[in-house]
Amino acid sequence: MWKYILIPTIAFLNCILIGCATPNSSNPSNADLCPKLKGDLEYIHGSISKNFVGYVHNPELRQQVDQQFNKEVESSRQCSSNIDYVKSVRRYFSVFKDPHVGARWDRLEGARKDIFEVSTGKKAPEKSPSLVYTSTGIYLVNFNNQFFVKSKDNTLSSSSDIAIGDELISCEGKKPLDILENEILPFETVSAKDAAIANFTPNIFFRWDTKPDSKIECTFRNGKGSYTQILSWAKVSEGYLKEKFQLPPTKIYEIEKTPYGHWIKVKTFSDYNEEVNKQLSAFTEDAKNLRNDKIIVVDVRGNTGGNSSWGEAWAKNLYGYAIDLQAATNAVLASEDNTKHFERLFDHLKKQMALQETKSIREDCLQHFTQNLDRFQTLKDLRKMQN
Repeated sequence: MWKYILIPTIAFLNCILIGCATPNSSNPSNADLCPKLKGDLEYIHGSISKNFVGYVHNPELRQQVDQQFNKEVESSRQCSSNIDYVKSVRRYFSVFKDPHVGARWDRLEGARKDIFEVSTGKKAPEKSPSLVYTSTGIYLVNFNNQFFVKSKDNTLSSSSDIAIGDELISCEGKKPLDILENEILPFETVSAKDAAIANFTPNIFFRWDTKPDSKIECTFRNGKGSYTQILSWAKVSEGYLKEKFQLPPTKIYEIEKTPYGHWIKVKTFSDYNEEVNKQLSAFTEDAKNLRNDKIIVVDVRGNTGGNSSWGEAWAKNLYGYAIDLQAATNAVLASEDNTKHFERLFDHLKKQMALQETKSIREDCLQHFTQNLDRFQTLKDLRKMQN
């Protein structure tokens, strides 16, 4: 059986599950992982049931996860390829609807390899089973559940007739929305379906379950009418979409001095490339010069998210020492809409407290509620200062 490691991070135990296997299982086209599937599911589920706070404290989630686990164990008998193995594990995690919880068994390079060695005391294997990613070179965007060509990779695209702005109607007789809902989203951990449809639209032509050099027949539509094209799936890297189409803005960090302090804009915390990392490093270093400011606003509207260590480094440089960002009651200046979000959160927490089964769990909820109430009060005080 593979060994998985549950590594807790920030609130509610965001997880990374890391697995390892023998070097000869690096080809996902065969079925050498299928005999391991049932045992691996049992190991993962056992770790979740002991360590994941949502499973332990939320009876509804626990029931959903248990049901999905039983389904996957039962269907493990029909596993016939390594792709089936991956789909089963991903289906299990999709129930959590949390992109921070998942199986990263196919990635043991770099930092994750180091984590494996630190956590187990054993040297990570030189090779691990990896998925083969493919693309047709067509990048789609979604507008009101219509799917349009936004960009093309001419080194991969097998047809020059497909133009920017053309609409994808179907592939192999299946509508794009059906492909998303039936072939892509069931194997992803998504919290909101509408947002997921938009976010995963590019994955219609970027897959890990399609053989390289295979063909797909798709119908497009332009101002002249509909037309059919045969597209080829070419092998690409896991980071292909980011490397080719989802490039970061040239300037991702700005700092502006104001009469009361500084206004800071950060558009991403993702480690895209050397230039972005250089600007994020400047963002963290500049915090040392802000310690005497009366008010600091960090404007993250439109920020794409990324690596939380940048925020931790910024806070450490600002305060001069490392702080627990989850326990801190400091708050940033927020709009009235944001404080309304906190009010909705409190109502939700009150309802959750009423559902808890034991006194100790209720006390945990009360402590969490009180911490958020402190943050909310600070927000309201800051808004009064602003007005």
